[in-house]
Amino acid sequence: MTYGAAFYNDAQTVQLDDQTPCMSLVARGTVAASSGTFYPRLTNGINPLMAIRPTNVSAAIQGVSKNGDTFDWQIATMGSPRMSGPNWSIDWYIFDKPNPTPSTSGWGLELYDAAGNVTYCSKQGPMNIAGVGHGTYSAGRTYAFHQNRMAVERGEEIYDLVETDDSRGNPNGGWEVKFMGYEKIPSGWEVIGNQIEQVHQNGGDYWIYPPSLLILDVTNL
Repeated sequence: MTYGAAFYNDAQTVQLDDQTPCMSLVARGTVAASSGTFYPRLTNGINPLMAIRPTNVSAAIQGVSKNGDTFDWQIATMGSPRMSGPNWSIDWYIFDKPNPTPSTSGWGLELYDAAGNVTYCSKQGPMNIAGVGHGTYSAGRTYAFHQNRMAVERGEEIYDLVETDDSRGNPNGGWEVKFMGYEKIPSGWEVIGNQIEQVHQNGGDYWIYPPSLLILDVTNL
């Protein structure tokens, strides 16, 4: 590989180089305690990714819409055993590729590709992947998660009263109670210290549509 600069960790894995743009923090914020759905926005986005850190509440990213280079996310709150009045919050983080135009001031280090586009800029904190899936991670760090889709759990059984048919498929005047499936319950996760915990909602017991979680280390961002 031809490059002007590359940085490796102690396992000889490339951390930064002039070939691949480094996803970096471009926006962050905090949702104050109030129920409902929230819509953080990013303008001038390229290929952004959002991660959230719910504290004392279960939450999930419901989706994202794109209009040109403007992106709007939907964050929904769910219940939690630790949710108590105003004592909860959701920190959100948006990561994106760096602006390809070189900076004129305020930076300590920038890397460029062969075309002169920025691949890394030290003005923005890099996106650090800690792992995948909910569970316990290294202590003393701060974590957030990104999900690839909304979580849906199986709830209570659903039955309906339906008219029965004869052997030719024609209604015969009879009725029966028929099992129609299960209630679908939106669900999410909560971050408790160094643990990312699944929080079951309203009697849900397991995922119908299990999403994938990307766990990010957002310490000092």
